[in-house]
Amino acid sequence: MSFFTRFRGLSAQGRTTAEDHRTTDGAPERIPGDDVAGIRDDGAGGDDRTAKHPVVARVTTVLAGLLVFFALVAPNQVGRLTPGAFVRIPVEALLGVALLLALAARARRVVAAIIGVVLGLLTILKFVDMGFYEALGRSFDPVLDWSLLDDAVGTLGRSTGWFAAVAAA
Repeated sequence: MSFFTRFRGLSAQGRTTAEDHRTTDGAPERIPGDDVAGIRDDGAGGDDRTAKHPVVARVTTVLAGLLVFFALVAPNQVGRLTPGAFVRIPVEALLGVALLLALAARARRVVAAIIGVVLGLLTILKFVDMGFYEALGRSFDPVLDWSLLDDAVGTLGRSTGWFAAVAAA
């Protein structure tokens, strides 16, 4: 459980503070699901999957970070996919992290979800651009090129099969 949500309760002004809930010996009151010295108290039925599978959690986090890095740094042409293209540090990521750190926890979750959707759309657009540069020698125009999607799926279906074309689309 996060440090910021560990101590619950309302003070006189409506804020949560660590001093609001103290035990008789002066220590902060523990909340079910709290992790102290590696001992979990799942009194509320909480499930901490990262404690059970720490390696899987770390590998998943690293893969997600690499996907975000690829979405921000990768060029939109196959010919430009070189190791040198992945050397730069994306300023967009630094600004996104700074924005997320400045927000409150609830707003941070909403903004992170929105950023994730935008990054997903950006990645799809980069892959479509790669295909357009390879086939037509130009970038994908989101307004005018939707009618070409049916022809692209048909061409891909003739070369790889219908199932692969539908899966790629």
